[in-house]
Amino acid sequence: MLTVNIKLGDGEINPIFWKFLLSGYGGELEVPPNPSDFLEDKGWPTVYRNIYGMDKLGEPFEGICKHFIENIDEYKEMYDTVEAHEAELPELW
Repeated sequence: MLTVNIKLGDGEINPIFWKFLLSGYGGELEVPPNPSDFLEDKGWPTVYRNIYGMDKLGEPFEGICKHFIENIDEYKEMYDTVEAHEAELPELW
């Protein structure tokens, strides 16, 4: 926490992004039907809320919600791998 506070003070961490990372999206929203065959229906609302919340942060995430839904299969590799942090991101991201 000390490092984060220093980086926040130095402007190296966006406080809005940090708050989102800690708490997620808190607003009301209508969740569309699950567009995938690999995400469980019971988990889809949480996934959608997080992607939608990222989109609402603006740049550099603006448009990610639409891209995620329209290109859901491109994200399957990250879902399937144990080391998702090493998976290739779809083209725009």
